[in-house]
Amino acid sequence: MLIAESNLYDPEMVLPRSAGGIGFDAMWCDDFLHSMFAMLRPQEQLTVRKYHQFDDLDQTLRLGYVFEGTLRRPQQRVVPERRAESRVMVYSIQNHDFIGNHPLGQRLHQLVGDDAHRAAAALMLLCPAIPMLFMGEEFACENPFCFFVDFSDDHLRQSVVSGRQREYPQHDWDSGVLPTDPTAFHSAKLGPRDAGNPQTLHWYRRLIEVRRRFKRSGLLCDDNLTVETNHDQNLFVLRYRNEQETLTVAARLSDGTADEPALDWPGEGELLLDSRFGEDGANAMLLPNHAIVSRQPN
Repeated sequence: MLIAESNLYDPEMVLPRSAGGIGFDAMWCDDFLHSMFAMLRPQEQLTVRKYHQFDDLDQTLRLGYVFEGTLRRPQQRVVPERRAESRVMVYSIQNHDFIGNHPLGQRLHQLVGDDAHRAAAALMLLCPAIPMLFMGEEFACENPFCFFVDFSDDHLRQSVVSGRQREYPQHDWDSGVLPTDPTAFHSAKLGPRDAGNPQTLHWYRRLIEVRRRFKRSGLLCDDNLTVETNHDQNLFVLRYRNEQETLTVAARLSDGTADEPALDWPGEGELLLDSRFGEDGANAMLLPNHAIVSRQPN
């Protein structure tokens, strides 16, 4: 299997070579990551592409991506006529670039909080695309992951330092560890799972169980998916429906700048997952940065 780290949607990347494409099996689509971050931290941008709060995540969930480009055509914003095939798309909510290009090497939960991290993970793991987890994400590892190099050439070392500061001028680089400092490497080691967050680890395990269950049954796929959103409520709902059952994944994402009241849960039937209260303690209300999953027989 060959997966392209293409960053944005490139239809030629997964086209067979016999048809004039490049022939990869799948490709990264960073639109999910960056549109999610724009939802949770709209004041920050971790890429040269500009992402819009709410609207870009809405489009990514509905159609698969926001930006398109190839090796021959420059990248541009598009509104595709139909949804891209999820089977060739790799989504994440953080990766080595996202974390390593932050001056302090901070992970998503350290930037947005545990509740927002778990709500974002629900949309990633229960959408049809291929989920990719960054090491330690599943237990909210507290160790940073700073970018590090061990070049011996002094000119090259200085070029790396100045180049990163020039590429990401929005960051305060004075407080970060230089990539040429051995501390950047040694502090990035993963550390024990027990030093993380047990609630987050349980949440990821349960999300993976639900994903496996409904991928195996055939319910969790593009053909069965409808996406419902509400801008005023910061609400995103994935609803999978076939003749036998309906799976509802509801998540509210918030940047914490507004006082947002609880909402009625937009699902029915058996409660499967609750990111805040657990399966036994859910109150059928959605709070900011909260995800609930339910199943109902049809």
